[in-house]
Amino acid sequence: MLKSTSVSPKWFKDSDRFWYSYTTTSGKNFYMVDPSKRTKTKLFDNLDFSAKLSELTSRPVNHNELKLDELELDDDNRTLNLSNRQHSV
Repeated sequence: MLKSTSVSPKWFKDSDRFWYSYTTTSGKNFYMVDPSKRTKTKLFDNLDFSAKLSELTSRPVNHNELKLDELELDDDNRTLNLSNRQHSV
C-alpha cells in the first residue's frame, strides 16, 4: 500500500537538482533528482543515515521516522546541512 501519491520537490540552493520524500508502508524514502543528468537516486540509506545521525547527535533516531524538511547538499554529495548543522555521512 502506497502512502504518497505526489512529489513535492525541494530545490537545492543554486542548483537545478531537487530532493523529495516518498512514503510507503515500509517508511519514508528520500530521493535526489538531477534533471540535467536525467537521474534519480536514493539520497541515502535510511538505516545507515539514522545510525550515523544518532552517533553524531547522541540521540536515538528511528530510521522509519526520519523527518527532514530542509537540507542542503554540498558539491561532494556527501555532506548534509540539516537545520544549520553540518553532518558528513
